[in-house]
Amino acid sequence: MAGFSLVEALVSVALMSLIVAALSAVTGQWLPNWNRSFVRVQRMESVDVGLQRLISDLEAAEFVTPNVASKTAIFVGDTKSVILVRVANAPGAASHLEFVRLAETVDERGFALVRSHAPFKPLDPNLPF
Repeated sequence: MAGFSLVEALVSVALMSLIVAALSAVTGQWLPNWNRSFVRVQRMESVDVGLQRLISDLEAAEFVTPNVASKTAIFVGDTKSVILVRVANAPGAASHLEFVRLAETVDERGFALVRSHAPFKPLDPNLPF
């Protein structure tokens, strides 16, 4: 007689179900850790993009005075923010100067780096900077 008996088939199904149960237990413990690590990697990539943008803004800072009467450059900074003038780098835009302000703020998720910009226009010589 060739083939398997009913007992052999039931034993093999029972062994296979034990193996699947063991694998699901291991996967159940491993999956939450994998998700946390994946979220951590995504946060780190976000921080990396922000730091690269910060560095490129600081590298591109231009020595520009606020008006013809002033001799000092526009580069104002303190512990939480910096204001500078740089050449705009928007794709497809004409080359022009812009004010860039980089500031640290706090929102519901914690600290955040905020970048704001506006077109540069020379200030009135009678106004202090």
